[in-house]
Amino acid sequence: MREPVATRTTIVIATRNRVTELMTTLRHHRQRSPESPVIVVDNASTDGTAAAVRHRFPEVRLLRARRNMGATARNLGVLCARTPYIAFSDDDSWWAAGSLGRAEAILDDHPRLALIAARPLVGPENRPDPITELMAHSPLRSDRPLPGPAVLGFMACAAVVRREAFLGVGGFHPLLFFVAEERLLSYDLAAAGWSLAYVDTVITHHHPSGQRPGSRQRHSVERRNLALIAWMRRPWREAFAETRALLRESPRSSTALRALGGTLRRLPRALARRRALPAEVERQIATLRTAPDNDTAG
Repeated sequence: MREPVATRTTIVIATRNRVTELMTTLRHHRQRSPESPVIVVDNASTDGTAAAVRHRFPEVRLLRARRNMGATARNLGVLCARTPYIAFSDDDSWWAAGSLGRAEAILDDHPRLALIAARPLVGPENRPDPITELMAHSPLRSDRPLPGPAVLGFMACAAVVRREAFLGVGGFHPLLFFVAEERLLSYDLAAAGWSLAYVDTVITHHHPSGQRPGSRQRHSVERRNLALIAWMRRPWREAFAETRALLRESPRSSTALRALGGTLRRLPRALARRRALPAEVERQIATLRTAPDNDTAG
């Protein structure tokens, strides 16, 4: 049986100083999703990324940011796309053959579905990412018919979104820059009345780059961003609880201290963008929190 062909999905990739990985990713996209246009947003790389893309992949649309925009570079790619659906990739991930065609058909059939959370397979062994088990057993329920379990979180390198819905809620939030940006976007989509679902027949391959921030740095940024998300969207008690936890840990943890400092510096901007979530979305968050070993809210 012939795989469905994707012609209405643009692949958007944000990259910074990973030219080797990006060349591998673009080669895979050329082979596996040749009908889908590709937009690469170069986050002010200094390793020859732009020249390499132009020389080796002239069919790819290249956007060059003057500064590192973090996760919001993806917003620029979405704005420049002209297709109704967007498939996000990282510079170390690519979509399995036929997956984007299947995603298009699913989105066509579910007009209030904003986002498909795909099944990520990791490394040459195609190991299921641990998040797949969580999403497959999501305790959330939906009043609408969905193509898979309802979720309130996803991996950015394994998501196909409806462009209209993504832009309607403002895309990835610039205040977070990078890490946990998926959580806030999930909240905002759900608050706007859209559904998100995990679909295991839509598959992406992820070969994590060795050029990654250290675990302590990433954990610090994640703690900072979770606190900022609480101040921007969650009830006041949740925001105070996140910040109090950082205050308690700061005297003995440099990770918490950095997270606290980053939170306090950004707090005025977070409060200026505060918009409390609807009660239904808060109920979904509570359901996820009380489910055993389940954290599909981010």
